[in-house]
Amino acid sequence: MSKRLGINISWLALMKITSNILPLVTLPYLTKILGVELFGVLAIGMAIQQVAFSFSDYGFGVLGPKLAAENASNTKSLGKLLSAIIVIKLVIFVLVFALIYLLFNFLKISHDHQQLWLLMLVPALLQCLLPIWLFLGVERMANITLVNIFERIVYTLAIFTVIEVKHDLYVIPLIMLFSMSLALIASSILVFRLQVKLQPISLTFTLDLLRSGWGYFYSRIILLLFSKFNVIIVGSVLGEAAAGVFSIAERIYNAARSMVAPLTDALYPHMVKTQNWQLAFKIIKYAALFSLFTVLLSLYFSDWFFGIFGDDFVASAEIFKILMVAFAFSLISMLIGYPVLGAMGKATFVNRSVLVGASVHFVFIAILLKMEILSGALLALSLVLTEIVIFSYRSFYLYRSEAMKTYFESSMNNKDFQ
Repeated sequence: MSKRLGINISWLALMKITSNILPLVTLPYLTKILGVELFGVLAIGMAIQQVAFSFSDYGFGVLGPKLAAENASNTKSLGKLLSAIIVIKLVIFVLVFALIYLLFNFLKISHDHQQLWLLMLVPALLQCLLPIWLFLGVERMANITLVNIFERIVYTLAIFTVIEVKHDLYVIPLIMLFSMSLALIASSILVFRLQVKLQPISLTFTLDLLRSGWGYFYSRIILLLFSKFNVIIVGSVLGEAAAGVFSIAERIYNAARSMVAPLTDALYPHMVKTQNWQLAFKIIKYAALFSLFTVLLSLYFSDWFFGIFGDDFVASAEIFKILMVAFAFSLISMLIGYPVLGAMGKATFVNRSVLVGASVHFVFIAILLKMEILSGALLALSLVLTEIVIFSYRSFYLYRSEAMKTYFESSMNNKDFQ
């Protein structure tokens, strides 16, 4: 592993740890202040928030670092990319905001908290505009990591300081807005220090960028639909209290998945440049061992851990145990995805795997709804099935790749030599 890659993975890991651990620190406090039903309301709002973010991001969280890495030495090209991506994200966000507003009239979820949920979309826009993809591509993660840590600390301290009673629920989006605004201002200063400035863009360039990002977009959106929509489905069918119970387990599961992101995000542009398949396969091998360890760990400690959130959330432990099996398969398939298959020029197969997995997930949910047996545990089981399908699809094309054949031949030659 190169020193530069190691440094970037370390900074990204620190950013992800801060982004996920600090919000988790606030969860026991929020569950006790808000109660299971109002926490479910907040959980639904956060799910809608992430839906809006993922739509507006248009897959540039994955494509952006690749394009930035390819143009790392040309600040003018980076400026054009930055301008076009900002424009695309703003336009999509306006459309998504309008669509969500209209959909509220058709959803079965209670309309009592629509204002809260709409307000929570604004921080999603600010988060979407953070140019993390740019810093990933040029492999300059230190400063943006420090900005992210500062934003998370501000949010966490504000939650503990300001939120005291149930009615303070409506203050939480304002806290999000304040902390995310600080992060966006600071990141804009860092972009300026990289001497990257907004450049004029043509309609042709913007449309070409939209076409390039389409595959990344639909795969990310489909992935989102079976990761964030679950809370909305539970809330719509089983009520806001059930959404709160499911959300606690799913948030910690998603936090565990996102901890892999520093590795995949840093490895992807590195693999595009170096094509070091030996390194990638070694990382995948160790990841498989780690995933097995996490499943065993969750079986022993989940009941104790979820007791921290209060008696109303004890049922979350059983859901979490199931979700950690999904995590085991997800961890390996994430590493096989863009960092390996994507760097091989096979991103289409990565995107299709998500489409196939999501189709399985939706069919399973449709069956549960038709039979009227939907529950948090069965929804978690559907996620396990989905992740197995995605893992199997990607593994099939990895096994058929030239890089895998070369890796096996090299391993056999080394054994023969020994």
